[in-house]
Amino acid sequence: MTILVFNISVPELILFAEGEHTSERPSSRLLDLLHDILVYIVSFVTLSVYWVAHHRIFRWIVNVDRHLIWINISFLMTIGLIPFSTTLVEQYKDQQISIFIYSCLLQNVLY
Repeated sequence: MTILVFNISVPELILFAEGEHTSERPSSRLLDLLHDILVYIVSFVTLSVYWVAHHRIFRWIVNVDRHLIWINISFLMTIGLIPFSTTLVEQYKDQQISIFIYSCLLQNVLY
């Protein structure tokens, strides 16, 4: 889940010498990150829900067999793609395909 934060980059600010003024304020550059931060929050909360559910389910499991291990590996493989799809939505927020991939991935994890 902490890998998600690597997708948010700190904006480069151009600072001028004393006495010079710029129309670009650091606060306006940080507001540009609002979309990235919202996508991060949604992905982090979604992964948190999966994490809690995974622990609750495994609390009841008494015996583990090969089938359960492969089901769990498949689940973790799908979860591992969430940082990729999050980056896709952050970088291509105006493209429908990135939102489609992100939502399909989250839906596939649920089922």
